[in-house]
Amino acid sequence: MDVKITPSNRVRGRITVVPDKSITHRALIFSTLASGRSVIKNPLKAADTISTLRILENIGHAIEGDWNRFEVKPTSRILSPEVPMYCGNSGTTTRLMMGYLSSVENAFFVLYGDGSLSKRPMLRVVEPLRRMGAVIYGRNDDSNLPICIKGKRLHGIEYESKIASAQVKSAILIATLNADSKTVYSEPYKS
Repeated sequence: MDVKITPSNRVRGRITVVPDKSITHRALIFSTLASGRSVIKNPLKAADTISTLRILENIGHAIEGDWNRFEVKPTSRILSPEVPMYCGNSGTTTRLMMGYLSSVENAFFVLYGDGSLSKRPMLRVVEPLRRMGAVIYGRNDDSNLPICIKGKRLHGIEYESKIASAQVKSAILIATLNADSKTVYSEPYKS
């Protein structure tokens, strides 16, 4: 299935969904990429989504409210924190933020997690991001946390994933938003 995403002049609307971890991660991240403030209602409060929220705050975004409603005011200048950023046990936080942070030019980031997350594979995200021009290093041949990222301008790629993974796909699509050319992503089946 081919999907073409074309830029829009302006997107406005309201969508109400039940609290969902995957949607909450992505709503937080995409709201920081918007040109104005965003309101997120009914997010899911979980350890994983708290990790994503804290990292976005650590890099300079203003996120106000409580777990019923957030108002997100994106920063125009991403901060490069002086300390590593903790992803807890959230693979989604880690992989999506790898895509996000890889495209932040002239910034340096370190992501780490708990003992369990530090053993989980990250190479499936590292490899396509490197093909886009990302500078990423990690433990065990760049497969495990902690991961160090030197942000830079990325390039679009054509990428055929060997596995269907919403996290891999999302990381690449997030990185593509700041790339200098289009990216084509395909996978063996829908994720």
